[in-house]
Amino acid sequence: MTTSLRDLKKAATARELAATAFRLVGERGYDDVTIDQIAEHAGYSRRTFANHFGGKAEAVVDGFLQRFQPEPLDDATAPRTFADLVDASEDFLVALLDGPALDDVRDFAAIAREHPALESVAHARLQAFRGSPTITALAGRFGATRTMLYLSALVGLLGGSIHVVAEEIGATCAPLPHLTPELRARLRALVAEAFGYLRHGFVPGPGDASPAP
Repeated sequence: MTTSLRDLKKAATARELAATAFRLVGERGYDDVTIDQIAEHAGYSRRTFANHFGGKAEAVVDGFLQRFQPEPLDDATAPRTFADLVDASEDFLVALLDGPALDDVRDFAAIAREHPALESVAHARLQAFRGSPTITALAGRFGATRTMLYLSALVGLLGGSIHVVAEEIGATCAPLPHLTPELRARLRALVAEAFGYLRHGFVPGPGDASPAP
């Protein structure tokens, strides 16, 4: 289905507003940014903002989530096997860990700690992703239930890895740590280990003790 020029412009406007919201909140703090300021800095009116978002929280969450959107998939480009999907997912997450997007995770986590309602908004926005062309393509190949379970596992995998690293360095309370090369390397190791479990299951490694009889 061909997307109209009007729809493309509408989507571009929403992306600009969301990106501006996330940037301003990161610079000034959530409570010190208003909808009027977001609209003004993005070059739009408050009415235009209201046409796209129900409030500041939605715009901030969308600005965060759009930093992580992979290239859209269709039936021609979607992975052919589940093993291919796992490989592509690991490559995508490793690219996130090595790039600036991981700093966005840190910033959003800091904001969400002070404003827990953002987490529920993020969950609701992720649910809306179910109808995207990418999910439709994957669901057509692997089944809707299996696809959503797998994507939920990926989100948990990344979030869990970050939580483990935070626990290890005693950073479970604000402020969150700066993402040094050492922390990124530890995250990559955890992600690689988790994908090993996805591929092979939870089997004892060479150094693991034998299970009790």
